[in-house]
Amino acid sequence: MKYKNKSGFVSMTLVYTFLIVFLFLMLAILQTYTEKNKYLEAIDEKINGDLNISQEKRSSLFNKILTDNTPKLDSNIKYHNISSASGGNGNGLYYSDDISKSDLNNDNSSGRLYYFRGDVNNNYVVLNNICFRIMRTNEDGNFRVRYAGEFQGGACPLVVDPNTKAINPNVKISIGSISYSDIVNSKDSVGYIYGTVSLGDAAPKSNVKEILDNWYIEKMLGTELSLFITDTMFCNNRKEVKVEGGTTYFKAYELIPTIVDPDILSPYEDNKEIKNMTLNCEQKDDRFNLSEFSYGSDSTGNMLLNYPVGLVTMEDIVLSGGVYGVENKDYYMFTNSSYWTISPYSFDTVAKVMSVNSDGSLKERAVNEVLDVVPVISISSDAIVESGNGEYNKPYIIK
Repeated sequence: MKYKNKSGFVSMTLVYTFLIVFLFLMLAILQTYTEKNKYLEAIDEKINGDLNISQEKRSSLFNKILTDNTPKLDSNIKYHNISSASGGNGNGLYYSDDISKSDLNNDNSSGRLYYFRGDVNNNYVVLNNICFRIMRTNEDGNFRVRYAGEFQGGACPLVVDPNTKAINPNVKISIGSISYSDIVNSKDSVGYIYGTVSLGDAAPKSNVKEILDNWYIEKMLGTELSLFITDTMFCNNRKEVKVEGGTTYFKAYELIPTIVDPDILSPYEDNKEIKNMTLNCEQKDDRFNLSEFSYGSDSTGNMLLNYPVGLVTMEDIVLSGGVYGVENKDYYMFTNSSYWTISPYSFDTVAKVMSVNSDGSLKERAVNEVLDVVPVISISSDAIVESGNGEYNKPYIIK
């Protein structure tokens, strides 16, 4: 009888011990699950905080883009390498909370930077029957977009078929071809507008500015939907960063991948870096925005523009997946032809400006060469999207 009681006592002890261990395990699992959820919620909160859930804003361009995509933090992006979905170097919508990347004026007023990178096929938007590719947000939260052809037959033209990756040689993404400037032997020729702010409208203009202004007058000026086009700054960054062997290099030079000590970056094959990847435009004379006579009022720019149109910068191309001297036909900034940026590169006896090459790489060009001109404008993030999901045959239609 005592033996049975003892056996029973031992059995109950084991049961209680098992229950206690089980409870501790469940508590540990619950704690881990809770911490993981808090982490995920913190990440989601970054995105959800930018989503305006009010009924009247639900169809805005900003909310549509954030709803139709899953923005990813860009902490692992290596800008010295081209974009790559398979290589994990960027494909989709990304965001950065690094204010040094997005603060154009270095005044700590910029918000989060969102930008498309890589082989994306859902960043088409249509305004006034003209297609654009959405590139990124400006520091004011509006969207910087790049011309992508005329909207015809319910679709935007395709340079590269998204399914077969075949290139269509008959598609031309350009409003024309022209030299950046006719004057090649002057440092001033890298300017979008030459001279200083004090010259105002009397300042000599580059050839590319002339063709862009004429396009804007013909296609956008006075149209009902032009109200959605916002003033923004186009950085013609002429800051001199290096003088060597009689050659002056401008800010774009720092966006060329340079070899660094192999002990700094790992693995050894990846021992390159890009210095100072930022959208900051340090010199006021280089910040082109609307003049005070063209309803502009932002005193942080030079107010020399009559129309809110410009070109891509070298930084825009690097963010989207392009690299100096490296072919990339698998990102949305590839057009199968060479086109100008607004970023000065160097001057020795010849003035040079950066371009996007016909193979998608970045390359400096003498200003008297003839390349395509591809307009860039800014569209209000509050513009209402009538229909579409951003694909070429279902672009966001602004109404």
